[in-house]
Amino acid sequence: MVIFQRKTKALSYELLYRTVYKLTTRQFGERLYYDVEKVIAECLQKTLQDTIVPVLVQTQVDSLDAGISFLNTMNCVWNDYMTAIELIMQMLMYLIILNQIEFERQGCVIDRNAIQPIIAMLLELKDVETNNTIYAVEFEVVFLEKSALFYQIKSQRLLSNCDALEFMQKSYILEQMKRSELECMLTKDKYDAILQMYHFFSRVPTGQSDMIRFICKYILETGSKMNQEANYELKMRSSSQPTAVGWVQQVLKLQDKADKILAQAVNNDKSFQIAFSEAFETFINENWKSAEFISLFIDEILKKGLKGKLEYEIEDTLDKTIMIFRYLKNKDMFVRFYKQHLGKRLLLNKSVSDDAERGILSKLKRECGCQFTNKLEGMFKDMKLSVDMNSQFKDYLSTTNQKFPFEFYVTTLTSTFWPFPSTPQVCVLPPMLLKARDSFENFYLNRHSGRRLTWQPQMGTADVRGHFSKSSHSLNVSTYAMTVLLLFNQHDTLSFKEIKAMTRIADADLKRVFYSLACAKYKILLKSSTENREVRDSDSFSFNSNFTCHLARIKIQAGVSKVETDKNTRDKVDEERKYQIEAAIVRVMKDRKKTL
Repeated sequence: MVIFQRKTKALSYELLYRTVYKLTTRQFGERLYYDVEKVIAECLQKTLQDTIVPVLVQTQVDSLDAGISFLNTMNCVWNDYMTAIELIMQMLMYLIILNQIEFERQGCVIDRNAIQPIIAMLLELKDVETNNTIYAVEFEVVFLEKSALFYQIKSQRLLSNCDALEFMQKSYILEQMKRSELECMLTKDKYDAILQMYHFFSRVPTGQSDMIRFICKYILETGSKMNQEANYELKMRSSSQPTAVGWVQQVLKLQDKADKILAQAVNNDKSFQIAFSEAFETFINENWKSAEFISLFIDEILKKGLKGKLEYEIEDTLDKTIMIFRYLKNKDMFVRFYKQHLGKRLLLNKSVSDDAERGILSKLKRECGCQFTNKLEGMFKDMKLSVDMNSQFKDYLSTTNQKFPFEFYVTTLTSTFWPFPSTPQVCVLPPMLLKARDSFENFYLNRHSGRRLTWQPQMGTADVRGHFSKSSHSLNVSTYAMTVLLLFNQHDTLSFKEIKAMTRIADADLKRVFYSLACAKYKILLKSSTENREVRDSDSFSFNSNFTCHLARIKIQAGVSKVETDKNTRDKVDEERKYQIEAAIVRVMKDRKKTL
C-alpha cells in the first residue's frame, strides 16, 4: 500500500528483500503471491474510486479542457502503477524466477531469454554485509534447496512407480540430455559456456571426470565419422591425395578446437590434456591409412604450398601436422611412405624449396631421433653428390672428346636409402641414349671400383621437341614415354605388340604410357580404337601431326606404376620390424646371458 501511495522514502528495501527471502524459503511463497495480488487489486480499486471516477464525472467529452484533464489523470495513474509494479517485481524477483524454473520442470515452455539477464544482474550486484554476490547470498541457496527437493521427490516417485528397466531408461535420458547440451557447446565453439560448466562441475567429486568423458566421446565420434568419410571417398576416387589432404585438414581443425578448449575453457587442466591426447591417438590409429595420409598431406604442402597461405602460416600448419604425427603408433610405416613421396619430389624437382624440405626433416629428427631420419638425410646427400658427379662427367666428356646432341643428366642413388626395387627395370633405350648411358657407366665405375650401377628408367624424365604440322612444342614426359615417341621418327603406325617387342617395357607400364599419350588431355598419339579410353593389346598407334595446343611447353604425366604398392610397403615394413625384433631379442639375451 505504501508503494502505491508513493511514500517509499520510509521504506527499507533491504528489509523488504530479506522479508520476501524468508517467506520464500519457509514455504510461504504461494501465500505471498496471493496476498500481493489481493493488495494490488485493493489499491487499483481505491485509485479508481478516489482518482479516476471523480475526474470522469466532471468531464464532458465534448469539452476540450475537460478531456485533456482526464487524459492527463489517466496518464499519471498509469505511470504510478508501472513504477509500483516495477518495485514490487524487484522485491519478488526470487519468487518469480523460482516459479519459472518450477514451471519448466513441470514441462511448461518458458522464456529463458527473460531469465538470463536477471541472473546476470544478480551475479553482478554485491551484498553489503558479506561482499559476495546477491546471487550467491540470496538466490543460490534457495535454488539449490528447491532443486534438491524436486529431484528427491522425482527419484522417489521413479523408484516406487517404475521397474528396473524403466528406471534405467529414465537415467539414460537424463544423461543424454546433459551430454547433448555439452555437445552443442562444443559444436558451436561456446568456450565461455564450457568454462562455466567446468567451474560448476569442479564442485562435484566426479564432475570433471564426467566432463572429460563427454568431450573425449565427442572427439572420438567426430574422428570416427572422419575416418568413415575418408574410406568412402577412397572407394570413389582414383587418387588418394585429395582424400588425404581433406582428412588431415579435418584432424587439424579438431585439434585446434581441442587446444582452444584447453586454453579457454578448462584452464589447461593436465587431466583434460592427457585424455584428449588419448582420444586423438585412438581414432587416428583406427584409420589404417593415417600414416600415408599424413605423408601425402606434407607432400602436397611441400609441392604446392597451401593456397592463400603465407609462409609463416604454412610453417605453423607443418608444426601442427607434426603434432598429429606424434599420435601415430606405426611411425615406421609413415617413414616408408614419406621416403616414396620425398623421392618423387627430389627426382622430379617438385619441391617448393630445399629449405622447406630440410625444415620438415629437422622436425622429424627432433621428434624421433637421428636413426629415424638417417636414410632421409642420405637421400638429400645423394642429390647433392649427383650434382657434383654430373659436373665431373661433363669434364670427362670434354677430355675424351665425346659429344651428344642432348643434355644427359644422371642421378646416382644409394640403394639402401631409396624406396626403389633392387632389380633393374627392363627398357630398350634408343641407340643414342644407350651410348650416353654406357659412357657414364664407364666413367662412374672407373672412379668407384667395386660398385655396381642398376638403372631405373621408370623414374626418369625427358624433354622431347615435338614438331607438328601447325606448331612445335616441348614435351616433358617420362623416360618410357620418350622411348615410345622416338619410335615414330621411323614409323608412321605401330601396334601395341610391336612397340612392346621393340622396347620390352612391361605390359602394365606400357599401357599407362599409351593412356597418357593417346587417351588423356594431350593426344600426341592417335589410337586405332576410339570407342573407349581403354588401351588394348590389339590397338595400333600413329603420330598425331594435327595436334595443337596454346602452351609452348606441355607436361604430360608419367603414367607409370607406383614405386611400391600399399601391400608392398606394408610387407617391407613388416620385414624391417622382424629384423628389429630379432636384434632386440639378441640384445636382451646377451644382457641376461641366457636363452629365452
